[in-house]
Amino acid sequence: MITSCLREDLGNALQSVQRAVSPKSMMPALSGVLLETSEDSLKLHATDLEVYMCMNIPVKVEEQGRSLVSGRLLTDIVRNIDGEMVTLHSSEGNMTVRGGNYESSLRTLPVEDFPVMSETKEAILEGISSSKINEAIGQVAKAASKDDKRPILQGILLEFQEGKINMVSTDSYRLAATTIDIEERPFTADSFIIPARAMLELSRWSGKDKVLSISRAEGQIRFDAGSAVMLVREIEGKFPNWKQLIPEKQNILIRVNREAILSAIKRASIIGTTVIMEVGEDGLRISSESREIGRSDEKVEARAEGGSIKIAFNAEFLTDGISGCRTEEIIMKVDEPEKPGVIFSEGEPYRYLIMPIKI
Repeated sequence: MITSCLREDLGNALQSVQRAVSPKSMMPALSGVLLETSEDSLKLHATDLEVYMCMNIPVKVEEQGRSLVSGRLLTDIVRNIDGEMVTLHSSEGNMTVRGGNYESSLRTLPVEDFPVMSETKEAILEGISSSKINEAIGQVAKAASKDDKRPILQGILLEFQEGKINMVSTDSYRLAATTIDIEERPFTADSFIIPARAMLELSRWSGKDKVLSISRAEGQIRFDAGSAVMLVREIEGKFPNWKQLIPEKQNILIRVNREAILSAIKRASIIGTTVIMEVGEDGLRISSESREIGRSDEKVEARAEGGSIKIAFNAEFLTDGISGCRTEEIIMKVDEPEKPGVIFSEGEPYRYLIMPIKI
């Protein structure tokens, strides 16, 4: 394989697919990036078996071929080369990299050991904006579990229905759900679970200005964006019935400025990881207490109706839920100190359920 291209194009493509490289895998091939030429393009592949990334860049090809080389080393070399162009020459177990006055030789890995990307696919949805997907991922991903013993809860549920996509995650202590309105009609009403880590990678990979097509490919969900492809492993199993977990009726409603309550929670969490919310006639108080450190107490301007309550929450979980709201004012509904609260913005589909802490 002999090919040359702009250093910037190759560097950007390597930086993108490098996120799927698995440096600590027992399979040496997964630490590599597969380079594959066609008539006038170079395709770069990388995978850790959970995420598979593929990108195409324009190149000048003198000799077609395929080569598998360390993703970390090639990325570092290309990033630090002087000059506008880079030439890659692979033969007899080595890849020579040239750029400006620089030249290096890297040992290649057996190409046949690299997993093959499935080209079989069943269309689910065509032409959705990546910005819509990414905003929803940002709202729900933090509520996914990090416990390896509960793989179902490590994922984000995507439910494709006519005119909308529901996106949901939960770690059993909180639940985040939102809905993406779509003009496009899905080819099939379907649902699947994708690892939250992979979905966050999708949001970084796709950016704000791509048009995505979504399809299913042999136990994987495939996202196409022009010449770039990303496949993520589907988690098998049944996701909890999330709709029945969100209370239909709660008596106490609190309206408060988003930034004001986030700042108050941040100050309270300096003292302790549990924050206490007290709702009464004088509005809302946020406090925390630690036997070793001391106590904090702050009044926050808020409008409350439906009664008074004293209820405690994990400060980090509460912050995550409020941060998912996109409006200046957030609403929180609670009922009893032992029952969950629900956070949302008026007129928005986002809902965040959070379990209280006993005090």
